[in-house]
Amino acid sequence: MGYVIFLLTLLLFVLIFVLLARYKEHISRQSKIIIGVCFLALAVLIGIYNLVQEDESEKLNAIKGAFLRGIPIVCNYQGKEIGISAKDFNLSNGTMSFQGKNNASFTHIVIPLQECKTKNTEQNIESSQTQESESKSIGEDSQDSIKAKDL
Repeated sequence: MGYVIFLLTLLLFVLIFVLLARYKEHISRQSKIIIGVCFLALAVLIGIYNLVQEDESEKLNAIKGAFLRGIPIVCNYQGKEIGISAKDFNLSNGTMSFQGKNNASFTHIVIPLQECKTKNTEQNIESSQTQESESKSIGEDSQDSIKAKDL
């Protein structure tokens, strides 16, 4: 389905380009500016969409990695929080979901990764920010010592 949408969008852009090239003398300067602004806005929206998708992809990869490392994961399923572990669930990369194992109490339950988070997500964010600030201060200290040696 994604390929069909891509091909239709590509066909639309080619058609617009051909029409603009053919009738460029009949289009006023103001209309050309408006068309240019529309294309620029479209490019900006595509960029924003890519950034949002990249963030979502990083989040899902972090959840998958946490599951594979055995880090506790909590998911919302029908208004309840369920603890996810490799003992009770399988990770399906194709559907980006956790699927209950046949011999577990969560048989036939499918939970999308979007509904999940690691138990210590907030702690991970705070610790990574602390590590970044510490590495920046260490880098600044080393630069100061290099400058002092040069003097």
